[in-house]
Amino acid sequence: MRYLFLLLGGVVPLSLVSAQFLHTPDDIQHLMADSKIQFVLEQKPSFSHSITFYDSSTFADSNLMTAKGTEKSQKKGDDFLKKKNYQAALTVYKELIQTTPHSTLLPKITTCFLELEAYQEGVRYLLETGRDHPQLRRPAAFQIAQLYLANDQQSEAIQYITRIHLQSPRDRETFIQLQQVYAAAGLKIEDWQLVPEAHFNLLCNSDTSEVVIQYLNDNSPWLAYANCQALWHYQARYAADMSRISTASPEIIEWKECLLNGLISWEKLPAEQQKSHPEFTVLAKVLEQQMVNTYLLYEIHLRRGLLQYEDLSEQDISQLMRYLSTLRVTR
Repeated sequence: MRYLFLLLGGVVPLSLVSAQFLHTPDDIQHLMADSKIQFVLEQKPSFSHSITFYDSSTFADSNLMTAKGTEKSQKKGDDFLKKKNYQAALTVYKELIQTTPHSTLLPKITTCFLELEAYQEGVRYLLETGRDHPQLRRPAAFQIAQLYLANDQQSEAIQYITRIHLQSPRDRETFIQLQQVYAAAGLKIEDWQLVPEAHFNLLCNSDTSEVVIQYLNDNSPWLAYANCQALWHYQARYAADMSRISTASPEIIEWKECLLNGLISWEKLPAEQQKSHPEFTVLAKVLEQQMVNTYLLYEIHLRRGLLQYEDLSEQDISQLMRYLSTLRVTR
């Protein structure tokens, strides 16, 4: 059964939709046909966009050990590690990280804890190290997750790395580590982005009252999305009238209605073609769980840098963690 967005984030069967709800692709086509504006379709081979999903990595810290004596101490620890004297190596690395906190020590420390099978002790130590040295908190996250996994604590590993990712959703290295931890737990999370701008372009000629909808291919669900957005941007009073049907911001209503149109178009595609649109595959699952607002919160507000982790409530964070670990993944 297909579903339609409710502006409060719920869903209703399509057969129960009234005029108070969002327009479907058929509705949009009728509105375009009745409009005084001429909407013209033009197929194009590709589009460029300026949306940036990753910031320059802030993961790296200072160049390796410059404090007096640190090179000698690190070599001593490395020699112990090569000889598989893990307890002695751990002692050296622990002393070293207190005087010269550097992320390159973290994998070595983790290796020692893993070889000693001191998983819980390792987690406690790395959490404490992150508290004492905040610049090491993110680099330590992957190591902590490795220790959780080694101790058969998959749920703890996923929850911890997911929360760290949400604190830096635009850091590519953190996302790669998220993928690795999920993969170790039998989950696959793909690095796709919600970028309608990459699939169509709208051009308006005010002199001729003509709007050109440039699109990639006829079967793309993004064409239905583009048609809807064209009304929002260029049809007189459309945006104002739609904004009155909910207390949500006009931008959110627009996103939901346009995504609805894309989703309904996506549902008509053969199964193999649907796979090439993971944004809508995930959106369909999200609708079933009534988590549309969480989908928008992550894919738009966090990944585009419009909101920060500090702006989120604990309920938001809980929903986002559930979204990432259960709905945005495949097994």
